Amino acid sequence: MSTTIVRFAAAALAVASLSQLSACGSGHGASGGETVATGSVSLPLQTVSDGITFRLENVELFVEGSSFQSLFEEDPSESVITTSLPTGSYTAFLENFQLTRDDGTGTFEPVTATLVSSADPAFSIYNGTTTTLVFTFQTDGVIVTVGMGTLDVMANVNVVPAVCTPFGTDCPAGTWCPSAELTGAPRACVAAGPVALGQPCNGPSDCTANSSCFDFGSGPMCTALCPASGFNALCPGGGTCTPAGSDFGICTPAGAGSTDGGMDAPPDAAFSACFGSPAQTSSIIGSPQSPTGGSFSFAGQGLVAPTVSTPRGADGSILSVQVTATPGVVSDPTQNFAGFGLSFGAPACLDASAFTGISFVLNGDLGTCSLSFDAIPSEDNAVANGSVGTCTAPLCLSPSFGPILPGPTFVPFSAMTGGSPLATVDPSALNGISWLLTPPTDGESAPCAANFTISSIAFANQ
Repeated sequence: MSTTIVRFAAAALAVASLSQLSACGSGHGASGGETVATGSVSLPLQTVSDGITFRLENVELFVEGSSFQSLFEEDPSESVITTSLPTGSYTAFLENFQLTRDDGTGTFEPVTATLVSSADPAFSIYNGTTTTLVFTFQTDGVIVTVGMGTLDVMANVNVVPAVCTPFGTDCPAGTWCPSAELTGAPRACVAAGPVALGQPCNGPSDCTANSSCFDFGSGPMCTALCPASGFNALCPGGGTCTPAGSDFGICTPAGAGSTDGGMDAPPDAAFSACFGSPAQTSSIIGSPQSPTGGSFSFAGQGLVAPTVSTPRGADGSILSVQVTATPGVVSDPTQNFAGFGLSFGAPACLDASAFTGISFVLNGDLGTCSLSFDAIPSEDNAVANGSVGTCTAPLCLSPSFGPILPGPTFVPFSAMTGGSPLATVDPSALNGISWLLTPPTDGESAPCAANFTISSIAFANQ
């Protein structure tokens, strides 16, 4: 395995599906043989409302207080995961999640959702009782509330109006309403781009209303979208309305994906990138509006992944990224890597084209490791990593810049290179950022032992 595959795998770790509770801590016996009093806390993963089944997946929930517990999933058939906790005060941290909905056939498909309740609620455990936590997610047209309790499930689905209607007329002039399945974010009126249909484009936000940027084999160009009512019919401007989601299709040009130019051949159109939603703030961490959804770490075979913690402020935002890394001695040069990163979650596909790069401050000791920095554009993030990754190539590699040294750093998007299949960064469709540690292999340097903190991570213009 090469570092290019690992960077791709790192993004996968950020969104990997989980399904069973794994307890990392437990109550300690009191002196004199007494048993510590405990209560219970559980996380229901599934709820039914109006005949529709919703499921919470990709769960990373950490509980800190009198004891430390980590809640993960490993068995998708389970509908609830439960653990006991010693009595005391706790804080829960919801790091990652994915809301899915049964399509009526038993297949669960991702639903675009935003966490609108606190991601780090405080709670108490009393002896022999059940404590219920509630997490509320907003989706297009519904609010889904998934509760935390023992059989006493707090779970409801309440219908709410969507912000706008794809292909509708309810957005102001100069804006339009892309489908949530296209953008990977809740419906919103977004600015129409200046590039006309049939003209070359660099990303989805370039294109005019009701169109997006697709590559049918001759380079990306702005291509018309069509409503579900037009599926498999001819589009007014040409091409066939090929379904691409439940409420939109692509006006696929004649002959796309075929060898004989026939309209009946199945199209092979691919998104050049996910549709990025503009950043709500320049701060990647440090603000309630920051896009970061969680952290991840990884390492080559035979090495140890860094330990990453993300302390939070009173408003629930991440204050810094604290890293301890002792990857070990490299025995296989092809596995010489260890790293960590931040995945974006609000939105998962982010348009940072209003900025020229990313800045951060590194304090601490890198040991004998070297450090580089990656931005993760959708085009270099594999489709297996979730709805925002669009890379279908055998090799998916994020553009990189290095070495990174302690102190303030600004990395221009234009300085990051070596990505595959997109060599450079597309700032209009970012899925996350990461750092790569490379242990020494000269046979003389001491094994790497790094301990450092990265703070003030933000989009910037310099």
